[in-house]
Amino acid sequence: MADKKGMGDKTHMQHGDKMKQADLLMGHKHGDDISSGKGMLCVPIGEMASTSWTSVSNSPNLHVSAKSVKGVLAHNSRANEALSLSIMRDGKPVDNAKVRVIARMPHHDHRMPGGHGPANDPDVKGLDALTKGKGDYTLPTVDFSMGGPWLFEVHVQDGKTMNKAYFAAEVGEE
Repeated sequence: MADKKGMGDKTHMQHGDKMKQADLLMGHKHGDDISSGKGMLCVPIGEMASTSWTSVSNSPNLHVSAKSVKGVLAHNSRANEALSLSIMRDGKPVDNAKVRVIARMPHHDHRMPGGHGPANDPDVKGLDALTKGKGDYTLPTVDFSMGGPWLFEVHVQDGKTMNKAYFAAEVGEE
């Protein structure tokens, strides 16, 4: 039998596995209500037809909104996908920041913390966004390996200040 350690999807676990599913859920069981604690964020997943998302962050003064440039997100799109980001701090545009986005499917935890996506590839450190000015940034190419819920971690390096914001989207089939 293949080693299932690290696989968080209950449907992948077989009878007799010694690994406890609660180990993958930080001590919680599948289906438990998990109340947020200090430092935790709840990131809502946008609906399949969504083309815009608003981030959540531990930095109350940072606001990141994202929009799909090419419509509803899909995997295996021949044209790839593209996102535009608007980044504000204290209600003012954040210009000339170094912005990097890490996209992953966290519920596919196949022996890789974080699931599918560039967060798990040691050669990829995320996707660098291009600045357009006035707090606007673009990710010209985003290639999704499969459909389902994806988590986006936005790193905003503005001078010596580094903040992170998160949003989630449902990626469909082409």
